[in-house]
Amino acid sequence: MTNPSHEHTEPIVPLPTFVFVWLGLLVYTALTIGVAQLHLGKFSTSVAVAIASVKATLVLLFFMGLRYEKPVVRRTFVVTV
Repeated sequence: MTNPSHEHTEPIVPLPTFVFVWLGLLVYTALTIGVAQLHLGKFSTSVAVAIASVKATLVLLFFMGLRYEKPVVRRTFVVTV
């Protein structure tokens, strides 16, 4: 028998949240393409890694549900990065 007070409930994320995050990822992808066309010299790699980090963070937070996890799980992610 399960105790209803200990059931794990998943957060209900509204569809517009996913749409806005997806649009943000598209914008960052376009930014990645635009920056790749620029000759930034020694900063090219740093800018590309920064953009990729933002995109990865969005995916982890929203599409993989890290935003709704316990604080210890979020801290583990931050420390890992």
